[in-house]
Amino acid sequence: MPYIRRHTPREGRRERELADIKRRKRRKVYASARWRRMSAAYLLRHPLCEQCMQRGLTVPAVDVHHRVSFTAFDGMQMLAVAYNPDNLVALCKECHTKIHLHAKEKDAV
Repeated sequence: MPYIRRHTPREGRRERELADIKRRKRRKVYASARWRRMSAAYLLRHPLCEQCMQRGLTVPAVDVHHRVSFTAFDGMQMLAVAYNPDNLVALCKECHTKIHLHAKEKDAV
């Protein structure tokens, strides 16, 4: 008879703890005055969605997205990745949503 592995309460708790750590890291960066200034300046320099432009479309950018997530890093390295302008891309709402939905689908697999 096949064995079905069930998650123990401890495993679920550990996943929640890791999710909380990532959430706190994101909040630390996105709530900072430095991020607000940086993302606003980036949108001024890149007013159009960079992904739409690659497809020949002209769509205003409204969000600044990190190409590489800074939540995978700790301490000074996390801040270096979060505030690196080469790690940013200007996106319209639709492209930004697609990126995050695709990432969630990959995590679910």
